[in-house]
Formats: sequence, C-alpha cells, structure tokens
Amino acid sequence: MTATDLGVLPNGNGEGGAAAITPDGTIIVGVSNADGGDQAVRWTPGWGIEQLGPIPGGPAFSAAGAVSADGSVVLGRTSVEPEDQQSIPARASIWTEEGGMRLLSDYITNELGLFLPVPFLTDATAISDDGRTILCAQRTDPNGGRTFLLRLPQGDPADFNNDGDVDLGDFGFFGAAFGTTSDDPNYRPRADFDSDNDVDLGDFGFYGQRFGGSS
Repeated sequence: MTATDLGVLPNGNGEGGAAAITPDGTIIVGVSNADGGDQAVRWTPGWGIEQLGPIPGGPAFSAAGAVSADGSVVLGRTSVEPEDQQSIPARASIWTEEGGMRLLSDYITNELGLFLPVPFLTDATAISDDGRTILCAQRTDPNGGRTFLLRLPQGDPADFNNDGDVDLGDFGFFGAAFGTTSDDPNYRPRADFDSDNDVDLGDFGFYGQRFGGSS
C-alpha cells in the first residue's frame, strides 16, 4: 500500500479536502483554501494540485464535486462573494481544460446554444464518465427546488472549444498537448484520440481529418 499526500494550495490556511475521483484513480477533485477562501482544485499525477476557480472576476470561493472519467470536465459550485457573506446564492459551475471555469448555465445557453428552463443553476452534483450527462439543480430555499438531468449533444471530438466547427481555435488546444504523455503536466486526454497515453502523430492524423469540419 502507498499513501500520497495530495497537498494544498499556497497562500491559504493549509486546509483542503477531496470530493471525487476518476474510475482509474488517477485524477482527484475537491477544494483547498487559498487567498482568503476555498477554491476548487484538481490533482493529477504529472501536475499535482492545481487551482480551477473561481470564475473570472470572482474574488470569492469555488468547490469541485464531480469529475468525468478522463478528468477533463469538472463540476462544482462558485460564487462572486465570500461564502460566509453571500447575498447571492452560489451557482453551479463547470470547468473544462479548454475553457476554464464558468457558470454551468452560461456554458449551456451561451456556448452550446441550448435551452435551459431556468435562468440559473445552484448545484451540479454528478457527471457521466463521458462528461455528457449532468445531474444539476436549482434550489432557491433549503426545503425545495428543481432537479434536472442534462444530456448534452455529442459534438465532433476535435471541436475542443465547442463552437460547432474544427478550426484554428481548436488547433491551439491540440498543439499545446502534442508530444506529451500521460505523466506530463500538459497532457490532455481529449487530444489523445486513440487513448494510448500520448498525443502523437496518430492523433495528429485524426485531427487533420476532422479539420475544417463542423459538429
């Protein structure tokens, strides 16, 4: 048996916790205190602990609670106010390797162009292995709310930024991962199309075939 210290973020009070782990046990998400508030984190073998939140412009807290099988999609909660001073409830968040952290509702409506029956979501608690099915909720008081099961469309696997086509915007993401292996901090599972633990010419060939196409 081995025991690995996952560590904590610098500039915090030394506290943190894990919330979810990928099926193969290699990627863990949770929370660590830093800069006056709790922040969502992801731990990987090559990179160690990395801060995922809060959303841009938010000085406050975030937390991660669910992760896809390859670690490329992380769900959680975020706020633009400190957790103990909130006048606006925390909102459900999503973090992806190519887009960083943003509100889950913004991701669904603005980036994917899909209809959401409520203006915002407060919780995102579970995600499928492929990152396409999400369990989330809007809770406006402690005793009630609405729960939703979201099934996101399957786009082109090479459309990393989910804008509906495979273009130079996606090449930046692929290029940053090219030549890496699974123990490299810059390795991105989404760019490893053949799942052989490295991003090589085989993956480049697949990307080249998709380039110029639409989702």
